[in-house]
Amino acid sequence: MGVGEAAFDATSIALLLGMFPTRAGTMWGLAGFAETVGFVCGAPLGGMLYHVEGFYFPFVVIGGILLSFTPLLWYLLSDVRSLTEGTHDDQSDGDSSDDDQVVSVWQLLKIPSIVLMLLNVFACYAALALLDTSFAVYLDKEFGWSVAHIGLIFLIAGGTCLISSLVIGVVVDATNPRIVMIVGLLITGCGMMIIGPSFVFSFLSPKPWCVYVAMVLLGLGVSIITISGGPNVSEIAISRGYETSMALNGAVSGLVLAAIFLSGALGAPIAGFLTAALNFRISSSFLGFASFLLMIITIVATIVKAIMSR
Repeated sequence: MGVGEAAFDATSIALLLGMFPTRAGTMWGLAGFAETVGFVCGAPLGGMLYHVEGFYFPFVVIGGILLSFTPLLWYLLSDVRSLTEGTHDDQSDGDSSDDDQVVSVWQLLKIPSIVLMLLNVFACYAALALLDTSFAVYLDKEFGWSVAHIGLIFLIAGGTCLISSLVIGVVVDATNPRIVMIVGLLITGCGMMIIGPSFVFSFLSPKPWCVYVAMVLLGLGVSIITISGGPNVSEIAISRGYETSMALNGAVSGLVLAAIFLSGALGAPIAGFLTAALNFRISSSFLGFASFLLMIITIVATIVKAIMSR
């Protein structure tokens, strides 16, 4: 399942970018929108199917749907196969240059600015991992909320991501994606500082409104950073001499998704360790400071790039 999801996610985004090369932000926003819809609807759908026929039934239904999509996708994507085929027919046999240039992921990872963009994506999802590991316990301890109430709290962040994804994609296409990412880091950092609230705000005690506002900010911040991450990596790669191609689209989508999946694998243990060693308010403050630090580094990198380009 992991291999299949990684393959589908990376190639679907690469195909979207290939079909709409000038609307990268919008395509990342559409992909984020679809993924959020799946996460929001998947749990209740799975629960409903489970109650119908038991544990195996959700897997049979969803697996059958996915298998039935395979020939349909093969047919529909036949119209865009030219995106993944070379252009050798338009060139002489002795010309070794082509649009299907080989893009090495390892070469891209040697570019500091790309590593910084991926680190921003990783950090934002690592902040969400803190919520997965300890947020429900914190809410139960502080406010005594029921499981249903806590579930609705998590829905606030998901709903914000869902609503904002399409708008953010358009904004990324219309503006500088690096500026958009800086705003996303600022919003994410503010969300992590408010959710506790942070020990910096010693005059504030834990309040429900802090949780509600923070979840909106975190949902918005994560959406901004994720959607702007891909266009930023592509823009940096192109400025370093890479040409816009399906090879580059595939490498970029794979890198961004790898940062997201890596945060899921490492973020939860890191967040759990921080919470166990400290407490929720201190650990959330630590992740908030990390977002602000990355924001400052990104601002400095943006200024240096602007100066060097002049």
